[in-house]
Amino acid sequence: MASAPQSFSRPVEQNQLMVSTLQQAYQELGGEEANMKIWLQKLLSQNPFVFLKSPEVLKQNLVFLRDSGFSTAELLHLLSKLKGFVTELNLDSMRRSLNFSQETIGCSEAELRRIILKCPALLYYPDSTLAERFKGLLSTGISMSQIIATPTILELTTQIVNYRIQRLTARGYDVRTGSLDVLNATKKDFEMSFGKLQLRRERPLFNPVAPLKVED
Repeated sequence: MASAPQSFSRPVEQNQLMVSTLQQAYQELGGEEANMKIWLQKLLSQNPFVFLKSPEVLKQNLVFLRDSGFSTAELLHLLSKLKGFVTELNLDSMRRSLNFSQETIGCSEAELRRIILKCPALLYYPDSTLAERFKGLLSTGISMSQIIATPTILELTTQIVNYRIQRLTARGYDVRTGSLDVLNATKKDFEMSFGKLQLRRERPLFNPVAPLKVED
C-alpha cells in the first residue's frame, strides 16, 4: 500500500466499496470464498492503485466481456488471471484490441475467446503494442499457427524475443519448426531450457543401435 499513498487520502468508505465490489463480482461468477481471499490479497498487492478506480469501471468491464460472449466460468477465469489489471481495462481500448487481434489472426469470435482465455493480456495491451509484437514475431519466421498455439508469446517484448531467438539459433534450435515453449518463458526458465539445449549439444545421446567406430 506504500506505493499508492493516495489511497490513504480517500475516505475509508470508498476503499471499502471497491473491496466489496470486487468480492461481490468474484462470488457472483461462482468463485469460492477461500479462493477469493487469496485472489484479493494478490490483486491488492499487485496493484494497490485499484483503490483509485471507480467500482463502476469493474462492472462495465465485466458487462462488456459478457456481451462479447464469455461465459460465467470464463469471466471468473479472466478475473482471476488479470488480478490487479482488471480495473485497468479500458472499454474503447479493449474493443480496438479485440478487433485488431481478430483481423490479424483471421479467426472467428469463438476462436478469439479461446485464445484470450490462454492469454488474457490481449485484453490489456493496446492495439499499437499488439501490432508491433505480431509484426516482430512474424518477421522472424514464426507462423501465425505457432502464435495461436502459444499466444502468451505476445507478452514478451520484441527485443526479448529477438535476443532469445539469436541465442537459440546459435545452439541449433529453429523456432520456426520447433515449439515456442522454450522461447516463451520467464527469464529463469529460459536460461534453464537454454542450458539443457547446450548440454545436449555438447553431449549427444548415445545410440545403442548405431555401430561403434573402432580405429584400426
